[in-house]
Amino acid sequence: MGRVIVASLCCLLALASGVVSSAQQQLQLTVNIANGSAGSLIEFAINAGKVGETTIDAGGNALSILDVSNLGKVRVEIYVEVCVDGRTVVRIVQEGQTVPEDENCNRRRLGAFLLDDGMRLSIDVQAMTAEVSGGGLSTGMKILIGAGAAGVGTALIVGGGGGDSGSGTTTTTTTTTTTTTTTTTTTTVTNPFESLIGRTFSGTGTRQTNNCNFFTQTSAITITINTVNTDGSGTLTKVHTNAGVTFPHQINVTGSGTVFNVTTDTITINIGGQSFLSQITEFQINGNTLTSNQRFTQNLGGPNECHDHYALLLNATGSL
Repeated sequence: MGRVIVASLCCLLALASGVVSSAQQQLQLTVNIANGSAGSLIEFAINAGKVGETTIDAGGNALSILDVSNLGKVRVEIYVEVCVDGRTVVRIVQEGQTVPEDENCNRRRLGAFLLDDGMRLSIDVQAMTAEVSGGGLSTGMKILIGAGAAGVGTALIVGGGGGDSGSGTTTTTTTTTTTTTTTTTTTTVTNPFESLIGRTFSGTGTRQTNNCNFFTQTSAITITINTVNTDGSGTLTKVHTNAGVTFPHQINVTGSGTVFNVTTDTITINIGGQSFLSQITEFQINGNTLTSNQRFTQNLGGPNECHDHYALLLNATGSL
């Protein structure tokens, strides 16, 4: 009798073991690919391991049924990786797992959901969106889990259970990508002396003193403002028309609006075979009128030096 009991106990244990083994639920996930490039390769991976591949058909679609029993009913994240060799990898990663990125592929996270048997995962590889249906969701119910090509959207994490009754739980998590825009500002510096550049003034110089006995009582004179920089530095050209002599001067301008004061350097100029120092003083431009004093010093030194002084009154050939 003892032997029978032992044999029966062994049978019971064997039966119990069979019940536990059959209780391991098989999980299948159908993956549907849309809008792919005809003829291109689609690989499927679970965590870091490749589990299958297929080829996009002429209509841009592909379908594969994956055995995900080894994962169980866990929350998974969906990634699409586009690689430089033309492959597209659909990677299913158990939440909390880390899979290093392939430097030759560009990885995009589409969303996450709670895995259940009989689910269908539909991925648009052009729009980079994904949706899930089936499993514990209500019949005909589809839930978008992908952020889309714009990179800003909503990832829905779907809770299983409830069958056709629709009693499952849905939690919404918002993922936002911040775009940083760099703005380059160009600062334009306005030249306060712009109105003077290129202006020409013509008139006469009237002799005030005549120690050198060289110039006439009055002399036709033209002054052209060639350049003026934003700091006031610039150049002018003065021409004594009667004598046919040109005086190039460096200048410095101050003022604003229509009134400007000008100082010049002292230059050495040859007139009639004689060397003179030339300087323009008391130089002012007021609107269209230029007034100044032209001073000449014959550069002989000692008691033989002589000085001539002309008062200039010139008018602009064009208005401000």
